[in-house]
Amino acid sequence: MDRIGHYQVMGELGRGGMGVVFKAWDPHSQSHVAIKLLLAAHNPKRLSRFKREVQVLQRLQHPNVVPIRDFGEAEGRPYLVMQLVDGKSLDDLVEARGPLPPSMVAEVGMKLASALAAAHELGILHRDVKPDNVLLRADGEVVLGDFGLAKDVALEQSQLTVEGGFLGTPGYVAPEQAMGEAERVGPATDVYGLGATLYYALTGRAPVEGSTVFEIMTNIHQAPPRIRSLRSDVPKELAHLVERCLKAELSERYRSCALLERDLDDYLHGTSRYEVPGAPSSRRVPAAALGLGAVAALVAAGALLVQDSA
Repeated sequence: MDRIGHYQVMGELGRGGMGVVFKAWDPHSQSHVAIKLLLAAHNPKRLSRFKREVQVLQRLQHPNVVPIRDFGEAEGRPYLVMQLVDGKSLDDLVEARGPLPPSMVAEVGMKLASALAAAHELGILHRDVKPDNVLLRADGEVVLGDFGLAKDVALEQSQLTVEGGFLGTPGYVAPEQAMGEAERVGPATDVYGLGATLYYALTGRAPVEGSTVFEIMTNIHQAPPRIRSLRSDVPKELAHLVERCLKAELSERYRSCALLERDLDDYLHGTSRYEVPGAPSSRRVPAAALGLGAVAALVAAGALLVQDSA
């Protein structure tokens, strides 16, 4: 495929069960873009989910969410056009460099919590927060992408399901979502996904592991290994903030991303109100200056740059 609408296709960036993402050139804006083209458009459920993603992204405008620029249909297949993120996913970064500095992880978490809180205010649940959907731009900014499993509560009251399949990503999906408990899925479900993503960034592994989906489902209600048992240099306070996101019981988990954002911001600025069980209270040197600036340093070293072959 050489063209999609008026966009010139440069190459394929990725492919999944629902669609394929291309890098393309927009002659109108004289810039590169990412185009997500729906596969098997004749499938009513997939078409409905794709249209939902477009509706979600049109309503959700946030500096830490990949913005939508256009949408249309090509050869009977719908597509959406997004800003091309010059950088790599959090998954790729950890895979290449290992667990990240705690201050960087805290700031990434704060930015993502802000984006999810904004989505929740609009009645939108992401439901697939994971390292692969977190993108780190070359300038050090963090953006959340792929709202393909998003549920817009304002548009649809029933639970979105995948017929005969697993909704979400094993290892990062909240217990209530994995078990199909629609009445319990809410903002705290995204809190779990964000917590699992930060756990991975700190430790290099998912909080719930298994060689099969069955094994993961069996382990999903068990507490994951303590972060500091895997990495002792993670501050106790940050470890407890992340572990609170991963509580199987909703009553023990952060009830909103807004509250998590507040506590991460306080942690970064050394003014935290969060009490770590059994730990004396202490004031720390603010860590904010050590956060995403480290990402820019990695970019300068060539670790995150995406080479433009055009």
